[in-house]
Amino acid sequence: MLVQPLLVSGLLFALPLGALLSHERMRRSDWIGAALVVIGLSVFLIVAQPDRGSADAAPKVWLMLVVTILFTVSVLVFAAQHTKGSRRAGFLAAAAGTMYGLTAALTKACGHLLDEGLKHLFTSWKPYALTAGGISGTLIDQSAYQAGPLNWSLPIVTVTDPVVSIAIGAFVFGEGINVKGIAPIVEAIALVVMTIGVFQLSSSPLVASVKEEKEEEPTEEPS
Repeated sequence: MLVQPLLVSGLLFALPLGALLSHERMRRSDWIGAALVVIGLSVFLIVAQPDRGSADAAPKVWLMLVVTILFTVSVLVFAAQHTKGSRRAGFLAAAAGTMYGLTAALTKACGHLLDEGLKHLFTSWKPYALTAGGISGTLIDQSAYQAGPLNWSLPIVTVTDPVVSIAIGAFVFGEGINVKGIAPIVEAIALVVMTIGVFQLSSSPLVASVKEEKEEEPTEEPS
C-alpha cells in the first residue's frame, strides 16, 4: 500500500527529463498534472497511514490470489485480441498493471524469505513465480505501448498497478488503512485526484518523449 503508489511519482521525474530531451519547456498543463499527482498521492498516504501488515499469507490465500489475477489478466488479454487501437492498448495496459500488482506481492513475500536465508528463498515457489510474472508483465506492457497511443496505455498501467496493489495489501497481507470518520472519503477523493493527474501527465509530449526514447531500439545502417 505504501510502495506501489509511490511509483506513480516516476512520472514527475519524466517531466524535466522530457524537457531536456526535447529541448522544450514544461507547459501549464504539465505543472497542473504534476501538482494533482503530488497532492493526491500525499493526501492519500497521510490520511490512510498504511501499516506493514504481514509478510506472507496462507497457501490457500495465495492460490486464490494467483488464480484471480491470472483469470483477470487472461480476460483482459482476450478482450484486447478482439479489438484494436486505443481500446486494445487500454486492455493490455490494464492486464500489465494487474500483473504488476501480483509481482509486487510476490516481491514482498520473497523479501521476507530472503531474510530467513537463501535456502528458504530458493526452495519456495514464489521467486520462480515472481520471475515468470515479471517477464509476462513486461511483455504485455510493451505490447500495450505498441498497440495504440502512449497517452492511453501509460496512464492505465500506471494507475492499475497501485490500485491492484492496494487491494492485495488490504485483503492478502492485512495492511490496514485509516477508516475512521471521513478518512475513507478523503482517501477515495485523493486517489481520484491522483488518477486525473496521471492522465494529465501521460498526455504530455514531455513524458511521451521519455517513454519513446526508452522504447526506441538502435538500428544499424545498411552497408
